[in-house]
Amino acid sequence: MTSCIKDKTLHTYTITRPEYSLKSTVYNAISSQAPQAITSFGKMYILGNTLFLCEADKGVHIIDNTNPSAPINKAFIQIPGIRDMVVKGSVLLADCYIDLLSIDISDPMQATLVNYLPNVFPDRLYVNGFYLDSSKVITSWITKDTTVEEGDMFLYEYGIANSTTSGSGTTGTQQGKSGSMARFALQSNYLYTVSNWSLSVFDVNDAKLPVLKKTQSLGWNIETIYPVNDKLFIGSQSGMFIFSISSPTQPTQLATFQHATVCDPVIADNQYAFVTLRSGTTCQGFTNELNIVDIQQINHPNLVATYPMTNPHGLSKDGNLCFICDGSAGLKVYDVSNVQQIQLKQTIPMAKAYDVIAFNHHAYVTSDDGFYQFEYTTGDDLKLLSKMAK
Repeated sequence: MTSCIKDKTLHTYTITRPEYSLKSTVYNAISSQAPQAITSFGKMYILGNTLFLCEADKGVHIIDNTNPSAPINKAFIQIPGIRDMVVKGSVLLADCYIDLLSIDISDPMQATLVNYLPNVFPDRLYVNGFYLDSSKVITSWITKDTTVEEGDMFLYEYGIANSTTSGSGTTGTQQGKSGSMARFALQSNYLYTVSNWSLSVFDVNDAKLPVLKKTQSLGWNIETIYPVNDKLFIGSQSGMFIFSISSPTQPTQLATFQHATVCDPVIADNQYAFVTLRSGTTCQGFTNELNIVDIQQINHPNLVATYPMTNPHGLSKDGNLCFICDGSAGLKVYDVSNVQQIQLKQTIPMAKAYDVIAFNHHAYVTSDDGFYQFEYTTGDDLKLLSKMAK
């Protein structure tokens, strides 16, 4: 039987919609600005005494690290849609949604955009369901609440809507170093990038004029890339891929190591690959562990040891020391000289440790609550040199 609804039921929607700007306007404005407060600590790139901290979708913070005990936030380059970066000589190579930008940083305080390669990252054409055409970029997001009565026509205003329901209307040239969470990898005169499903090769012999040489499919859910000599170790949600780049513009797959469906950063040396597996909202799965894979027979990687973790993210290795950002469990340092029986040397508490770069007895760590720098010798003696907080 049909009838009328007499009770009033209200829906409150939180709508998030993008603000667009002309690409030409945004690109003309890319330059060094006054330093800005860092609100999110994510990927990093280290070149000599300069640190580049990427704040996703916002830009790059340039840090003078001449004195690691007192780093100086020197400048900010606003780059909407940025997710990754490397530095080749005096050129910062960074993504802006679908484009690859070349920014001259020979004087970091006077950075200028010198070129961009359009439409080379097609997986970034859609951002939260919104399409980017070739003339516009998303520069910010606007969020507001809208309450309507059940049965009323609701206009989404081309926005992303989340709702709560109630009866009363309740509102609901020197080679730099990247971390293990990177999607960009620089080897000599070539830049290798991974998207959600592909591997691309760019000739950056002249970094101001990069040339896309090849893009090849890898499957789905590709996450990270890590170079070692003439090899690329690529992490995905279902396994690790090993590619040879002995012919730089023709990457050739050598092997695949499969694991449970979870997030997967990977690093490697000449003997072993170290893979952290973690559960998460985008990765699903329930596995949180460290896998150590023997790669001495490169075509036949072999799992040799597995160790439980809390929620591991990025990792790095310096000699026999392995540094693991274990999420809310903090930064952990292991002696991995015997991969069959690794030893925990020290744990440094911090809020959701994200990524780490360790070399020359210095460790650089990003987490939810800041950017840390440590000095160490044996792995159980980490000394905090400085912390840049939000």
